[in-house]
Amino acid sequence: MDYSADGGTMVFVQGDGLANLIIQQANVTISGNVECMKEEECKGMTIILEQKGIADMPDRWRTTTILKEDNTFVFSDVPNMNLIVRMEQRGQCWHRQIQAVDMTTLKGTPSPLKFHSRGY
Repeated sequence: MDYSADGGTMVFVQGDGLANLIIQQANVTISGNVECMKEEECKGMTIILEQKGIADMPDRWRTTTILKEDNTFVFSDVPNMNLIVRMEQRGQCWHRQIQAVDMTTLKGTPSPLKFHSRGY
């Protein structure tokens, strides 16, 4: 293995027969917090992280997490792709219910995301 000037790892693949080979580094963390009008409205809420693109794409990358007690969420080992983070809908109106995170152009870890309930 060789290391690039910015400290990242460069992998060299040699040989034939590697059609459609995609190598992606998956070591970034996406985190954030949620503010609800009433504290109990946030309990157990699902946060969804998925690949941006066509909704019914059969191999679309997707994962979910449950909001922690302190109303924060963390996704670890996030792949290097164009992603969206969205809230489970529970009848609330949200300021920016869906937020895009393009890991293909981002250098380092993204800033924590914030979701804020605006009422019903």
